[in-house]
Amino acid sequence: MSSVSISPRNYQIGVCFICQLCMYCGINLSFDNCNCNKDIKPTKNNHSKVVYFRNLIYKPEQVHETTKNTLLRSNQTYGYKLDMKLPHNFTLCSACNSQINRDVKAAEKEQKNIIVISPSPTDDTSFQQSQIEFRLRLSIKKNKQSFPSIIISFTLEDPNFVNFRNKLEMYICEQVGLIYQNEYNLAYKSSTESGAGTLLDNEDAFSEFIKDYYQTMILGNKKVMVIITLKELSKKHSRQDEVSEQEESNDELENRTHFIKKLNHYQKNVLKVIYQKNLI
Repeated sequence: MSSVSISPRNYQIGVCFICQLCMYCGINLSFDNCNCNKDIKPTKNNHSKVVYFRNLIYKPEQVHETTKNTLLRSNQTYGYKLDMKLPHNFTLCSACNSQINRDVKAAEKEQKNIIVISPSPTDDTSFQQSQIEFRLRLSIKKNKQSFPSIIISFTLEDPNFVNFRNKLEMYICEQVGLIYQNEYNLAYKSSTESGAGTLLDNEDAFSEFIKDYYQTMILGNKKVMVIITLKELSKKHSRQDEVSEQEESNDELENRTHFIKKLNHYQKNVLKVIYQKNLI
C-alpha cells in the first residue's frame, strides 16, 4: 500500500506556513482545497473562522534555531521551494505558533541544564558547563547578626570561582556597602542543611560546589544557600581612625601653639624697638 504524498505548491500568505490551515475558512489544505483568496494577508478585519493567528517576519540571522528548523521542514514538506537564506513574511495559525514557542522554551531550558560529565585522570567525576544559571538564597552575617536573606539569580558563561565571587560581591555591596574580598568568608549549604556549611574559597572548592549545586538544585529540587560572613574589622578600623584623628588634632594644636609663641615673641621685640625710639 503506497502512502499518500503531499503535492508541492507555492506558499500563499493566507495559509499557515507550517500546517497549511486556511486563515479564512479554517480548512486544512494539505490534501484539500478551498475557494478563499489566500493571496491576501489576513488581518483582524478580513478573516472569519480562524480567530487567532500570527504574522511572522522571518529573518534567518535573527530567528531561533529551533524555529528555523521547523520552518525548513515545512518548506521541504510542502514543496514551497523558498530560499530560506532570505527574509520572508509568513502566517502561522495559533496552534503552530504555540507549539513553536513551547519548542523554543524547551530547547533553551535543555541548553541551560546540559552538564557534560568527563572522567578525570584520577577517575573522579568533573563537571564542565559553558553556561550555568544560578538561583541562590543569599544570607549575610555581620557581628553575629544576620541580615534578611534575599533570592538572587544570574547566569555565568564559563563559570569559575573568580567570576562567581565577583558576581556575588555586587549583591553583597548592595546590602552592606563597599566591601573587599579579604573582608568576608564565603560558604554554602542546602537551605535544609544545618551547620556553618562548606567553605568556598578557591577553584577546587568551586568545582565541588558545582557538583553539589547540580545534585541539590537540579536533581533534589532544593534551594542552595550562600552564606557571607563579614569579618569583624569594623571596630578595629574605627579605633584606628579615632587614633589617627586624635594624632592629627594633637599635631594641629602643637603647630598652633608654636605659631602663637613665635607671634608673641615677635610682638615683644616690636614693642621693645618702639619704646627705645621714644626714649631717644
